[in-house]
Amino acid sequence: MKFQIYGKDFKTLVDRIGGIVPKRTALQVMECVKIEAHGNNVEFSATDSTNYATIKVYANVYEDGVAWVLLSDLKKILAINDDIIITVSDLKLDIRSSKKSYEIPCHTDYDDIWIEKPSIGNNNIVCIQSENEFLKHLSILNCARSEEEANKMMTAFYLDLSNRRIVTLDGHRIGMANLVGGMFAPNARGLNLDGTVYSALKSLIGKTKDDDKSIEVYANDKYVEFIGEDYVLTSRLLDGEYFNYEKLTGDVRSGSEYTYRFNTKELLNIAKEYSKVVTKDNKAPMIFYNNNGSVATGVQVANYRTSDVLENVEAEYGMGHEWYVGVNPRFIMDACGAFSEEAEIKGAYSFKKPIMIMDETYEFLILPVNINEDNVEFVKRQVA
Repeated sequence: MKFQIYGKDFKTLVDRIGGIVPKRTALQVMECVKIEAHGNNVEFSATDSTNYATIKVYANVYEDGVAWVLLSDLKKILAINDDIIITVSDLKLDIRSSKKSYEIPCHTDYDDIWIEKPSIGNNNIVCIQSENEFLKHLSILNCARSEEEANKMMTAFYLDLSNRRIVTLDGHRIGMANLVGGMFAPNARGLNLDGTVYSALKSLIGKTKDDDKSIEVYANDKYVEFIGEDYVLTSRLLDGEYFNYEKLTGDVRSGSEYTYRFNTKELLNIAKEYSKVVTKDNKAPMIFYNNNGSVATGVQVANYRTSDVLENVEAEYGMGHEWYVGVNPRFIMDACGAFSEEAEIKGAYSFKKPIMIMDETYEFLILPVNINEDNVEFVKRQVA
């Protein structure tokens, strides 16, 4: 194998494909990047047995061939501001420019043990979306996804194609992103995406963002495939049926007794302050209290307490009834970080019922924290 490529491009390709390579594995071959030169292209491939990724770029190929190189060895190569020629000889990857050269070990006989990506087929397209928007949705919803392996569905991103949204949940909240625009295949079913899809796509797309780029999504019964401008990511789907999140969110919407509009920046700053004093050992709730349209918030941790009156808040309905609820301030902070300038909060007068906080793109259902009236007395005094 022998090809020529720009040094910085080579380094970028290694960084992008490197996000797929597992950090720890019993099989050395899975710690490798497969480099294959043929025709006028070079392909960089990697797999962690759940995700299979390939990046294809143009290169001057002088001799077709294939080699597997440990990612740890490739990372030792610094960016070279010059064209480089890469040659495989005697189980060595020789990398040379006019001023710099490297020689690192490689393998050329891993064909029998390398895990090739599954074939899905070009006829199984389910949707086409803006690449930037799709990745942004995954990034924002990642906070509402569990990392616990006990329930795999809680680690998933649910691509709800019939309702055109992405959903995550972690047992304490539900996050939803509405997919606007693009193309959706008729009668496409929902897909349980493995949680690692987000980090894999983030790595493959890289730091360069282009609003005009799209991502095509294909699927069969076992796998989903994402095709971008120069990359393909094939990921194993999670087996099973996703949670009936629509019932819970629908109940909150239909049973809503109040709706308030608020300034997201104001509430975000308050939630950030409260989150700093709430610890794992003392999970004090952020309390919302309404009195005739005036809304105050507060938090109490041991002997420390603080409260605020929301200045930029407007009641759309439910103003005259007193209500209060306690929630995790980090959940409010995560939600407000996703919203545009204004958002809504909906709920019931009972402090035991969930609330929903949303704008036109993102919606979060948040389960309440059990509190008693003594916990809210100091917040009440702000708007008494």
